[in-house]
Amino acid sequence: MKIKNIIKTILRGFLTTLLIFAFTMIPLVIFVEKTINEDLMGTYLKESISENIKQNVTADSDLNLTEEQQTKIQQELEESESLNNFIEKYQDKILNDFSQENLNPEEVDIEEDIRQILLDNKGVVEEITGKTFTDEEYESIINKELEKENPNIAYQQIVKDTKNSLGEEEKQILKGYNTITSTEFIVIVSILSVISIIIIALLKKPYYKWIVNIAIASIVSALLIALVASSIVLIINTVLNSNNFTYMVSATPMLITAGIMIGISIILFIANYYLDLRWEEKNEVS
Repeated sequence: MKIKNIIKTILRGFLTTLLIFAFTMIPLVIFVEKTINEDLMGTYLKESISENIKQNVTADSDLNLTEEQQTKIQQELEESESLNNFIEKYQDKILNDFSQENLNPEEVDIEEDIRQILLDNKGVVEEITGKTFTDEEYESIINKELEKENPNIAYQQIVKDTKNSLGEEEKQILKGYNTITSTEFIVIVSILSVISIIIIALLKKPYYKWIVNIAIASIVSALLIALVASSIVLIINTVLNSNNFTYMVSATPMLITAGIMIGISIILFIANYYLDLRWEEKNEVS
């Protein structure tokens, strides 16, 4: 009987550790993916694409724009829904392509996407320039610029050059990043956490004592989240600052998440305390 209890204790400890891993990884992975893919990659792509469009298409002699007009168009493009859709479509793909052995050209049609961004913003160009273009005239301007350099070929070359510049360790890090930020990873970790909670509940008596393990796992995870997220943000901002980027990332969302988790843990401990009192009263009556 004593050996059986020891085995149960060890198993509960292992499962609680698994919960700590799950409760820590899920929020951190979501945070890192948003920070890298949306905040950093998204911002960089938005600025570079709109700047490129400004320097090329909007500077075309047929438009004859002033610098102020070009800047206004660039600002409007950065806020356009079509550009945001473009960023959303490619921000995950770019990092994934960097870690792939071979790039499938058929999966990339940046030229058509950029064409669509410009077509969708025809009204913006006309409003800022004070000129009116027929659809044929506007498309002719777009075609003239896109013919100078095929965006699809340029993209493939950029990916190829970047991959060649990465060391083996960096490639493995990138592959690891793509793995842990995948939907499959989140689903697997979530399922493991649910299974762990169910098994802990079956192993512990009275029936409600599993909430203590949840509370403990939540507190430890909250502390780890706050520490790791702050460290990640510090490293990223140091790199951004050293490369003269103007935007920075913040650990505030993760600190708020950690605070919420600690709050939930406190509530669970209080609930356990009152359930203990009720359990004792019930047994005394019995």
